[in-house]
Amino acid sequence: MFRVVRYLSREAAESLPGDPNAVMVSINDPGFEPARLADGFAAVLRVAFWDVPGEQPIVGELNGQRLCFAPITEEQAGDIVEFIARWHELPDGPEILLVHCRAGISRSAALARYAAQRYRLELAQTAEFANPEVLRKLRRAADTEPPGEER
Repeated sequence: MFRVVRYLSREAAESLPGDPNAVMVSINDPGFEPARLADGFAAVLRVAFWDVPGEQPIVGELNGQRLCFAPITEEQAGDIVEFIARWHELPDGPEILLVHCRAGISRSAALARYAAQRYRLELAQTAEFANPEVLRKLRRAADTEPPGEER
């Protein structure tokens, strides 16, 4: 059963040693190399979505390439919610939930805030820049979205 949730940048996540007392949700930018995480975590869930607001994809450029920046999908939110619930429910399971994204500011903060609120976990840092769309979709997937927060 988790006791604490911590979010961090990709760089920080890649520098961590594997920890059998921790599970990791690794958020990547689509089409880019996944984070190089150490072996030894109890489990790792890898997902890829952009840090964009709203439900509609945004077409733009990155490094001279035209890309479609798509937000988190309902399916991805459901996968994340199920992963966290499955590991949290183990009585003798890992005590730490780690979440990372590229910068460790918005997507990972939203996921950490969701888990902390949902399971009354200690949040190792504030999540003031949490992506509201990610948070909303996680709550919707878990059927815990507070009334009036739906857009």
